[in-house]
Amino acid sequence: IKGPTAKSHNFFNHFNGLHNEWVENPKTEMDWLTSDEEELEKYLADPMAHFAYSIQAYNDIIENVVDTNKVETIAKTPKHIAIYLAYGEEDHLSRFSYQIAEKYKNTDMKDVTVVKFEKRRHLLLFEKNKQEIYHSILDWLNERTYL
Repeated sequence: IKGPTAKSHNFFNHFNGLHNEWVENPKTEMDWLTSDEEELEKYLADPMAHFAYSIQAYNDIIENVVDTNKVETIAKTPKHIAIYLAYGEEDHLSRFSYQIAEKYKNTDMKDVTVVKFEKRRHLLLFEKNKQEIYHSILDWLNERTYL
């Protein structure tokens, strides 16, 4: 009998398989993360990045994502904080990001920015042309920095 701390390789394979279904002609089980093959090779070779979590860890991640995106939680966010939400158009895991963005925009938050990067996947900072993403973040920060 496996408990909550047991590694869940079945869930790991199922989870990645679901997200990889959206990738045209995937070469690995993790192509859904990035379209940059060089970055993907580094990820797959790194034992500290590419591993199955425990069953409890998967439960905790899902619970935290659900809780973080509740209207009640978003309403507790201080209104003066600037929010930058970015997601990749081809990131199946983030397919509901626009709904989360709408929750923020429907509050009295003063500064909510939502950026969808076309033809990008889950690991935005490890995608091809990642400089565009870094520049977007840097520009957003510079607009709000008073030096």
